[in-house]
Amino acid sequence: GLILSPDRLVIRDRNAALLDYKTGYPKAEHRAQLQAYRDAVQATGLTVQDAVLVYIGEHDITPEFL
Repeated sequence: GLILSPDRLVIRDRNAALLDYKTGYPKAEHRAQLQAYRDAVQATGLTVQDAVLVYIGEHDITPEFL
């Protein structure tokens, strides 16, 4: 089957936060990948409170919240 592996999954009580780290520029496929992670986590009965793409550049870090 399909294996999904976000960079970071934090679970507290029945709530989850997803973080996925990227380099380069934002792409639609990054958002689609994070949404797939969100859907999979929610299918387990957890509530995803935060889903964040974290873009790491040479001189900056930019979060993008879904």
